[in-house]
Amino acid sequence: MPAALSPDLRKRVIVAIEAGSSCRQAAQRFGVGEATAIGWYARFRQQGDVTAKPMGGDRNSHHIEVHAALIIAASEARPQAYLRELRDSLRERGVVISTSGLHRFFARHGITRKRMARPVGKWFLGSSLICLHKRIRPSGEPLAKMESRASWSR
Repeated sequence: MPAALSPDLRKRVIVAIEAGSSCRQAAQRFGVGEATAIGWYARFRQQGDVTAKPMGGDRNSHHIEVHAALIIAASEARPQAYLRELRDSLRERGVVISTSGLHRFFARHGITRKRMARPVGKWFLGSSLICLHKRIRPSGEPLAKMESRASWSR
């Protein structure tokens, strides 16, 4: 994993540029990329600092955590909703979040979203409604193996 270059090297590049070298000359002299030296000097001029920016880690969850109460309330209001449905209802309330962002939010908070038997697709077999992922009739009795596979049609 790459690491930030030392603050000492950064300072030496900045001092060389301040002494009259061009950014490209200083970069070549100290063995860093030209764009790197240009970026360091620009940051030094703007902020007066040459320390490295934070690397890695989570950069976006704090945007979502601001709306934690709203997300949890929406989830509790519709516990059977899919993540994409929850995402859409939150978007209507002004919270822009992705489905994967919602998934990570629930994982961080230890919230599991176990749905009850909800059919993925519906097929009719005679007068019985078939729930695909459960392979049961609405009455609760299971379908025979051949009956459930041979007669699925849209």
